[in-house]
Amino acid sequence: MSFSKLTNLLDLTEIRTHIAQYLSVKDAISCVRVSKEWSKDFVHRIWHTVDFDVHVDFDNISTDIVMKHGDHIRSVKNIKKVSHIKSLSCDSVSRIFDLEIYIDWTSSLNALSSDLIFRNNTSLTSLVVQDPFEPPDALSQWYFSVNPLIPRAAAQSKLTRLNIGGVYLTRESFVLLLRECISLVTLEIWETKLDSGTAFGQYQHYGIKELRATPELVTGAASGLSTNSPLFTHFPNLEKWLTFVYQTDSVQDISDGVGQWWPKLREINTNYSEGAIVADLLANIYRPLTSITVHYSAVSSNFVHAVLLHQEALQNIATYTGDGDSDNEGDMGIGHLQEVNDHFRDS
Repeated sequence: MSFSKLTNLLDLTEIRTHIAQYLSVKDAISCVRVSKEWSKDFVHRIWHTVDFDVHVDFDNISTDIVMKHGDHIRSVKNIKKVSHIKSLSCDSVSRIFDLEIYIDWTSSLNALSSDLIFRNNTSLTSLVVQDPFEPPDALSQWYFSVNPLIPRAAAQSKLTRLNIGGVYLTRESFVLLLRECISLVTLEIWETKLDSGTAFGQYQHYGIKELRATPELVTGAASGLSTNSPLFTHFPNLEKWLTFVYQTDSVQDISDGVGQWWPKLREINTNYSEGAIVADLLANIYRPLTSITVHYSAVSSNFVHAVLLHQEALQNIATYTGDGDSDNEGDMGIGHLQEVNDHFRDS
């Protein structure tokens, strides 16, 4: 009886491709050096993620090399310099899924970043564009252009998460953004200023479930928006709101807006809002909340009484104790969550 020669499993491209996703970059580099055939299956692991906080010398790599392998890049994090953007200017860098840009904007940087976004607008699922150096009173220095986010004809945006801040948006651009990014689920617009401009209209985005924005922005108080067209109107299916309330006189506007426009709101995170304001807010939101997240300093007897108003639906209360800038405390202000799973319905 004769036996056919057994095939080494690593000779199979399918096996190598599957293994590659579990390897460290260091191990993938070793595999690439085995042979030309192996290189084809492991090189994508090496180029998958470019984090400029980790890969500090990436912007020194030859343009020819980036041109050759740029189509493997899927995630780019912590762009903070002109040289970072320029190192990704090759046409082959056009299949990025996850892109983070934190940079002090100038007209030239605006053009470079817009080009990078445009080349990848059919593949992007998550985009962060922040100017961390721009004080709120100087936001008008840079208008954020929505046009690079709009795919070419017959293509559709896959963007599900968008975070823009330290920028200025016109009213028309905001509506255009919502219309074109139909797959959006999470929208984050901290430190974003909206031009009061003309009326928003009543366009509604039914896919956005989570919003991260101040009450002044959603009610229109920050930009003089007409009370007939606040941002509330655009998100009829909103379920989760991360915010920061620092004015007691905005509570009634919030309550009215939530009551009229957000029938599905079930979760709220008030970040570093003061305890009295949080209690007042919870007492005036006539929606059965299922999840409430606050800073530990906001917990008081008034807070407890306000929470009990939601006891029929409430499933989770979480607090965090981080200090300093809430944006650096994990996920938008939530540091180490302490969950309290009391069964209110049984009490």
